[in-house]
Amino acid sequence: MREAQESFNKLFYFKSYYHSMDRRIRNHPLLKFERGREVSFIFDGEMVKGRESEDVATSLLANGIDILGWSRKLDRPRGYFCGIGKCSSCLMTIDGVPNVRSCTTPVREGMVIERQHGDPGIDPESGSGAIKSAEIEELSYDVVVVGGGVAGISAALAVSDFSGLNVTIVDESRSLGGQLLKQTHKFFGSKEEYAGLRGIEIARTLSEEVKNANIDTLLDCEVMGYYEKEKENEKEEKEAGYLLVLKENKPVIVRGEQYIVATGAYENMLLFENNDLPGIFGAGGLQTIMNLKGVLPGKKALIVGSGNVGLILAYQMLQAGADEITIIEAMGKVGGYGVHAQKIRRFCIPILLNHTIKRAIGKDKVEGAGIISLKDGKEVEGSEKLLDVDLICLAVGLTPDVRLLQQMGCSSRFIKELGGWVVDHDEDGKTSRKDVLVAGDASSIEEATTAMIEGKMSGLRCILNAQEENDAEKELKRLKSRLEEFRAGPFSEKIKRGGEKLYGTVTSEEKEAEIGAIEERTFEREGTRLIIACSQEIPCDPCVASCVRGAITKESLVSLPEIHVERCSGCGLCVSACPGLAIFLVKDWGNGTSLVTLPYEMLQFPKSEDRVKLLDSNGEIIGEGIVRSSMLSKFLVRVVAPSSIAEKVRNLKLVGKNG
Repeated sequence: MREAQESFNKLFYFKSYYHSMDRRIRNHPLLKFERGREVSFIFDGEMVKGRESEDVATSLLANGIDILGWSRKLDRPRGYFCGIGKCSSCLMTIDGVPNVRSCTTPVREGMVIERQHGDPGIDPESGSGAIKSAEIEELSYDVVVVGGGVAGISAALAVSDFSGLNVTIVDESRSLGGQLLKQTHKFFGSKEEYAGLRGIEIARTLSEEVKNANIDTLLDCEVMGYYEKEKENEKEEKEAGYLLVLKENKPVIVRGEQYIVATGAYENMLLFENNDLPGIFGAGGLQTIMNLKGVLPGKKALIVGSGNVGLILAYQMLQAGADEITIIEAMGKVGGYGVHAQKIRRFCIPILLNHTIKRAIGKDKVEGAGIISLKDGKEVEGSEKLLDVDLICLAVGLTPDVRLLQQMGCSSRFIKELGGWVVDHDEDGKTSRKDVLVAGDASSIEEATTAMIEGKMSGLRCILNAQEENDAEKELKRLKSRLEEFRAGPFSEKIKRGGEKLYGTVTSEEKEAEIGAIEERTFEREGTRLIIACSQEIPCDPCVASCVRGAITKESLVSLPEIHVERCSGCGLCVSACPGLAIFLVKDWGNGTSLVTLPYEMLQFPKSEDRVKLLDSNGEIIGEGIVRSSMLSKFLVRVVAPSSIAEKVRNLKLVGKNG
């Protein structure tokens, strides 16, 4: 270590190395990145500067370094992919220790980092020998929750709120929140599940609730596995198992009377030529490096997949400063919510249906992509098009992470509709082991709102298993009804079909859910027109909650909003509240003009008296207008537009700027 420090000092004075490229996001409409002080470290013999809030991989990508290592057998370059330590793409030798996950290792002043070629090897003499059992700390709880995402937090809060059981959350991250920490969009659902708040805000709210509750947290702790002592003879009573957890590089035994496993999911991969090139990111990995770490690793992107994740990512890349984005989808229709697709079409982002990726182009990193047209799922001969891109993002779904559950002995099976391999469980999350429950994406791939409800249900089931007398059973019954309400719409048909297979209650033939195209509806009263571009049965009601006059109502959570124009004051609060940015307000302004109120969440936020280009739902310029007022806190803009085009205005661009 002393030699490494001397080498560091020598480099600092005589061979300081600075990469000219800096990919850090300087300005963002929603996020402020607390980067901390500047630190210097040695990377492959050269000096590189990072920030103390960054991990190693983030600092390298921020400096324009895309290759984090090479594969063992074929010596192919490897780059950042998942960003949460679940893949092996970023393994590096750090301070002499090989195979360290650089995407989860904080950067430090003076650390020495080397990329790996082939098998780095491990010195058998470097270990300190076997750890004596007396040296291992042991912790015991009534309920142990594995996973600090929305499902895990909700489970722990339910246990704490409805019982006196002692509970802990174990998570490998340094902060609670899981995927919520990188979600900048407003969530759908209902007020009880924080609908209308952004994912980052929900994460902060839930974390505060955990701090104020009787819940222990074991953060920055990795669960290595579940272990049980083998019986030496038939008469011996089997000893209860435990989790072996790595905490500050020291083993800790964590025992629980019951376990709730909410380990989430991992990214799906797609087969195509050069699919391992640096510059190819999983969707969650790109959100991590961009929204959580504040680094934009590319300016021209190809996103594969038009589900909600792919559509949201395109919008988030625009907010981060990307220049060109293309989305391709193998199906003949958009996979996600129509309102998400509308948001990006307003910025002229193409969504190419019946297309997929054939190859990534580049030697050491992505320099382009070849995409092809599909007909009946097969390549159309001669249809390949080459795209000039420097980033490819795979938003092709998730697979439940059931590895720990399987090691614990929970029975499992493959159910395509639920995301792949899932463990057998009932509606409350109870698995084939009576002391193990599952919740969230680890049970099936669905939305964050349902993961929240499932987490609460699994926590309540733990209370009932412990035979504590309280209101848990009544609350559990209410949550089951609430989950059914969320799944009543057509977007949940697949998950309901998977549930039927899981529970053995299949009663009908499989059929594709009927999801209608977006159709705008206009409601008018005395020169005021409320336009709602939301005609799909999505479980969502923030617009209802935002209107104190009751001008917007819904029969159920998934029904379309009904407008009572006689109650509408034209305040525009519903425009700001809508997670899909699908509500617009138009008022007659006189002299052939109208005042248009619309949502806007991009940089270069318009100010009063700014001249703007007015865009329609396809991002086409249809005229010019003048900004009357704007509210950055609510991301609302009011612009005076010619009445002849006012009802068509869906977006704007500052005159003479890129928007």
